Formats: sequence, structure tokens, C-alpha cells
Amino acid sequence: MNTIGILARSGLQEAAPVIQGLVAWLLERGVRVCLDEASAARSVPGLSDSCLVASGRDLAGLCDALVVLGGDGTLLAASRLLDKPIPVLGVNFGSLGFLTEITLDDLYPALEGVLEGRYEHEERRLLRVVVHR
Repeated sequence: MNTIGILARSGLQEAAPVIQGLVAWLLERGVRVCLDEASAARSVPGLSDSCLVASGRDLAGLCDALVVLGGDGTLLAASRLLDKPIPVLGVNFGSLGFLTEITLDDLYPALEGVLEGRYEHEERRLLRVVVHR
């Protein structure tokens, strides 16, 4: 994995210190980091100078994997941005997550496994439905 994207739920202020730590952790390991525009604006000033910053859809195309900070809704919204199959690591900031089962305490061990190629993944399908009346 050369490039990891970070996308946080809109308005999730608790994500700012997590993003800051995560960016530093990834850069120490020589991984290029991409932030979505909202997460970059919300994080520590100057942090985005060491990262690529892109819109959500562009971000998904630039990354080898995506870390999504939020809940199941954020993960589903992020999955709609993907044009290619990449691993998506859903980190739960709420109390109940069926899709985002990684907790903040498990974030770094899980991400270490992703960087080393040691991870289990579940393939999911995204259905798109249009109702005409």
C-alpha cells in the first residue's frame, strides 16, 4: 500500500486529533496520505501541506486503501465514491456499527496489518436502485 486516503464524517469534530495522529503515523512509515477537503479543513492547520487534498470522488481514485472515520452511514457514503475495488477500513465513532467494526483502539493494529498485507476482507456489493412512479 503506497497511498492511504482518510475521509471523516462531515461535522465530526472528534475526528480532528485522530486525523492528525493518523497522518503522522502513516508518514512515519513512508505512506503517502490523501485527505478529503472537509477533513483537511477540519484538522490541524498545516497538516494538509504534507498530504494530498482532494474531493471525495477524486480521493477514492488516488488511494490504494481508504480509512473512513464515522459510522455505517459514512462508510456507505464513502463506498459510493469508489470507482475501483480498494480496501475500506471503517472506524466506528459511534456506539453501534455493523459495518464499521473497528474501534479507535483497534485502528493502528488493523492498519498495520493492511500495510503489511495481513488482513481479512469481506467483499460487498453496492446496489443502486431507481424508483419510477
